[in-house]
Amino acid sequence: MLPANYLEFVKRVEQILFARKEINLVELETIAREFGIAQKKQLKDFTEFAFVLAARSFADFNAKGIWQRYNDLIQLSKSQLNINRSFQEGKTRKEKTSIKKAKGESKSTEKLAAKGKFQQITNDKQVDTFITEFPTPLPIAYLMGQWCGHDDPKKLFNPVAGNGLLGIMPWYRKMVVSDPRLFQRQILNAEGFIRILNVNYATPLVNHHHQFDAVLVNPPYGKISRKETFKAYKTACLDKIVALNALETLTVKGRAAVLLSDHSAKFKKSPGKSDQEFLHYLISRYQVSDVIQIDTQKLFNISGIPAKLYLILIDGRRQEFLKKLKPDASREKPPVVNFDELWKRVFAPMIQTLPSLDGVRQNAPAGSKTTINYLDLFSGIGAFPKGLLDAGFSFREHYYSEIDKHAIANYKYNFKNATYVGSVQQIKTKKIQRPDLITFGSPCQNLSNAGKQEGIFGKRSKFFFDAIGIIDRLRPKVFVFENVKGLFFSNQGKDFEVVLREIAKLGVYECQWQLINSAWFLPQNRERIFLVGCLREVGSPQIFPLSSGYEESKIREAKIKVVGQKNNHQAGRIYSTDGFSPTLMSSGGYVNGFVKVGNRVRKLTPIECERLQGLPDNWTRFGNYEGEIKEISDHARYGLLGNAITSSVMKAIAKKLNPTALNGLPDSQMTLPEERAVLLMDQLKKFRYE
Repeated sequence: MLPANYLEFVKRVEQILFARKEINLVELETIAREFGIAQKKQLKDFTEFAFVLAARSFADFNAKGIWQRYNDLIQLSKSQLNINRSFQEGKTRKEKTSIKKAKGESKSTEKLAAKGKFQQITNDKQVDTFITEFPTPLPIAYLMGQWCGHDDPKKLFNPVAGNGLLGIMPWYRKMVVSDPRLFQRQILNAEGFIRILNVNYATPLVNHHHQFDAVLVNPPYGKISRKETFKAYKTACLDKIVALNALETLTVKGRAAVLLSDHSAKFKKSPGKSDQEFLHYLISRYQVSDVIQIDTQKLFNISGIPAKLYLILIDGRRQEFLKKLKPDASREKPPVVNFDELWKRVFAPMIQTLPSLDGVRQNAPAGSKTTINYLDLFSGIGAFPKGLLDAGFSFREHYYSEIDKHAIANYKYNFKNATYVGSVQQIKTKKIQRPDLITFGSPCQNLSNAGKQEGIFGKRSKFFFDAIGIIDRLRPKVFVFENVKGLFFSNQGKDFEVVLREIAKLGVYECQWQLINSAWFLPQNRERIFLVGCLREVGSPQIFPLSSGYEESKIREAKIKVVGQKNNHQAGRIYSTDGFSPTLMSSGGYVNGFVKVGNRVRKLTPIECERLQGLPDNWTRFGNYEGEIKEISDHARYGLLGNAITSSVMKAIAKKLNPTALNGLPDSQMTLPEERAVLLMDQLKKFRYE
């Protein structure tokens, strides 16, 4: 286990990076001294650990499309490579002399071997002690992950994990990693990978042949003392041996991304003879989709990584080996010198027609066709649009309305292309392009069982009528309305009748509604009404029921379990982690009660509340306050999360609206979102408490 002070250092650096602040080696060393870190090797490793955590946030947690995430990682990589260069330049004279000797610049490797300058990697192979490693540049790591994980692989493998830089995609917890160094394995364990192996670099992985759906590898450089024969291919290069061993673990239809480096002083237009032989060997046995030469000096305009890289994209094994290779013009393409080119080269094999970058920049996953104008009323923290994005929608124009300063700041941070239009009473509809979709969950304090039940004409709940007025003026094709279960019963049911009557007055919308429990998706008992209105002229797809055929007994089996009481109030209840969480409330963590985790009794953390709302970790952590990025207090985060909808519910509804996600599916497959493929009890087991 890593000491707590080391992890605190990582957290501090992650916060700096996550807030997009520049940082240099001098600042890092100053912070490191506060936490008792003096060794440069440890400083480098823990800094890379922080980069991994920050990169995961940019790669997964931002409510943006893959192009925006890619650009965020490009910016983050500048600090990554600058700091790596500083570490390289900060080596002592003794270290630099030793490295020069190991590279054969002053003494032969034979003489170094005689002086013990080699380490054992396997029982029968010796490798140069000064193995050259470089951190995978984050944009490249992201594209490698996109290539390998486009269809959500079940089993992934990285045999040379180092500090985990290839594990920044959302599915990283499925990844099996390996590293022969104890300290690196401790870091990888702290990062949360599913399994960590202790396998030396050049060792054949005989116990894992054809086991993994995806393999990502950036092998270290080194020279084996004598050539190794790998199925008729001979080489003394450690990186090629490691890559070949790794590819042996790939399933027949699996995908792989291999990053190889070349320390040539001069960049060549085509691979050298040794590299060409290796590529031909790969092509003869694997479906190589592309070999992308990357000119890192032009791409990054910074030192710290090799001048030349090869990114090899593999899409399965060949059933029969090719004996004679025909010339392939794609392998003679000039090196990639900018990030747009790199993006195109990686994504071109993935989809038949690559959308233009201008189209991709609209928050759209590659190939998405459902691009809409969208208005989010009472927007809160953006759980509605997060569900839409997860269902495959993208936004051509994106507007939002809110009055809470923390919610506005958080929304602005997560949706950087969205336009703020003021409160619902201030909206000037002439400045808004007609939306295809409007979502709103108007304030419910006057309807909730927890409130005074003043009804829909109460001080807060009457904002519903402002939203209906906006719908009347803008006439969206579809609107989605959410509110508490109490709306069904408020004023003996008359308030829900008022809602339906106000919509009926518009004269153009067909309505359908359902009471949906978040417990169908996540372990939170949260019952909410969802009402969908569709313009008659565009047709009314059947959205509800979502839960047709659902085993209601599963909810009773996994009910809320109270295991203790801290005080005499309802807020003092202690809940078991084996059951549901009660409904998250907007007035803070204490109202939500306490949870018993192991032998500890405590409040839920903001991250756990985010998970219970179907949101990524740290979704509410930061806000953009008039251009300044600040952390939001836990007290405010609890309030924001208690007021939010469960984004998983919106995702399920959106999939019924999204033709690209539903075309060709029979009705029997349309009744439930894919989350219901996993039984509720399994969801409870999978939920992670901090």
